[in-house]
Amino acid sequence: MNEEIVSLQELLAIAKKHWAKAVVCVCVCAALGVGVSQVLPKKFKSTALLNVQATYFDVPLLGESIVGSKEGTEMQSQKLALFRLALTDEFWEQEGEKFGVFKFPKGTSEHMIERDALKKGVDYFPASSTTFQISATGNTADMAMLLAMDVLDQVVTTFFNERRKSLMAYRDSLRKQVETLGVSISAQAAPGASAGSQVLKEELRALLSKLSALEAQFSSSHPTVAAMKQKEAALRQMIAKAGNEASGQDAGLLAAAPHLKKSEAGEELLKKIRYLDITLSLEGDKNDLPYLEIIERPIRPMARFFPKTINFMVGGLLMGFVLSGMIIGFFEFKRASAMTPQMAAQLLETTFLGGLPTMLSVNRPAPSMDRSADLDEASEESEEESDDDLSDVDQGANDKAGTAQS
Repeated sequence: MNEEIVSLQELLAIAKKHWAKAVVCVCVCAALGVGVSQVLPKKFKSTALLNVQATYFDVPLLGESIVGSKEGTEMQSQKLALFRLALTDEFWEQEGEKFGVFKFPKGTSEHMIERDALKKGVDYFPASSTTFQISATGNTADMAMLLAMDVLDQVVTTFFNERRKSLMAYRDSLRKQVETLGVSISAQAAPGASAGSQVLKEELRALLSKLSALEAQFSSSHPTVAAMKQKEAALRQMIAKAGNEASGQDAGLLAAAPHLKKSEAGEELLKKIRYLDITLSLEGDKNDLPYLEIIERPIRPMARFFPKTINFMVGGLLMGFVLSGMIIGFFEFKRASAMTPQMAAQLLETTFLGGLPTMLSVNRPAPSMDRSADLDEASEESEEESDDDLSDVDQGANDKAGTAQS
């Protein structure tokens, strides 16, 4: 516990000692981050929301699906496939020429890289089960808005055309079934004045009778009752739009094949063909479709999408903290490696009593770094001293002997 308190005190002391360096480093890194955000190329982003109802794959009044499955995942996959079908290479070529993106001639690898970069600037994904978000990124605000508008219009056109193709293919298959019954359908038959609206009115009367029976048993908030009321409103809208636009082909069918009405199969085929003709007539305008709704149109972005100054400033602050920690650590390591006795006494909170005096020798050669050479020199000196001592002893003995003889 004491060691932790001491470590905390040391950290506070180090921070107090180097706070000026840390502040300068953090401020400089934050300023660099802001500067980099101003220098980098700017990107702008515009978004749109498109609602594609599940009824897109349904045939009105028939309850049949043109994709063969009503599962949510299957329909979602079909919608995404239509998005990919809409954004073709020809579309990207037109957009690139429109905004002056291409700098290299068509067919080169550099041209393909430029086209891929333009494609990466557009993104689409499902925001919910029926809503898709489309976003486009451009070098300018106007480019981002116009690119998003073009993509949205291309997607709506593709959805419109593909649905009409599917409905017409379904109608043609029904006509072939009628022809297999031995009846030739003439497209030039005289049109009936109110055949289409009459069919819708009959359907509406049958629906109202069922609805009145359900309302006697359930409240108006019951899901089944609410669904039938929505269908009633749709039928009334279709009757108002259809008016006297009866299908000449329906009347031709009725005129050319009156005996088909006597069989259930023939009557059902004629009914489906009439409904398909009415649907194709009512869905003739791509700007007024019951299954497509533009919830949010692209607008001109007011602020840039990248780079964001606040993000770069925060990144600079974080980098400044890291860099200041590294600088403080360097200075502390350098101080610890060159610590004096006074600094050690201050760190250990003890009293400095002084240093040991340095003994200097006069005319004494510096000690050799080679230990073996020192030992050899010492042995030679000792041998010379021993020889001198022996010679001195022999000389003294000779002197004593001469004195004795005399």
